[in-house]
Amino acid sequence: MREAFQTAVALAEAEAAKNPDKKPVLGEEHIAEVVNLASSFHDYLVKLHGHDAEYLAGSNKIRVPVGVQEVKSPIADAMESLPNSVIGPGFGLQR
Repeated sequence: MREAFQTAVALAEAEAAKNPDKKPVLGEEHIAEVVNLASSFHDYLVKLHGHDAEYLAGSNKIRVPVGVQEVKSPIADAMESLPNSVIGPGFGLQR
């Protein structure tokens, strides 16, 4: 989101630079152009690699794959096996 907003601002600034008396004004057209470019780039990557970045991230276990509701971490499994006396308010951990 941040990069998309910065790109839209840069487009508005580039447009304003053509006229030195004009201040940059971020408009809906700049946001729409960034959205269209991002969509086109996504389509290009899918054609190039046969899948998108979300698929790659999930298959490489970088993040939870799209459509997976809940993934239990190994840390959560380990915490469940610990006795209550180990996990107390001093650790700030809750089950």
